[in-house]
Amino acid sequence: MSRSADDLEAEAARATEFLVGKTVKVIRRHNERTITIEFTDRTRLFVDSKSALDLSITGTDELD
Repeated sequence: MSRSADDLEAEAARATEFLVGKTVKVIRRHNERTITIEFTDRTRLFVDSKSALDLSITGTDELD
């Protein structure tokens, strides 16, 4: 079942609202298709895919 663009936008907005103010504790790569982001309050965000995921961090001078 595919979701509409409006459904995806609403899901993203809910996730954004839920994660506001949280602090990342650790990011884990269990395999090339899975990323887990754990926050200091023990909340976890799981990302998985049927194919390999690339992790890209942009937008800060701190990485230079």
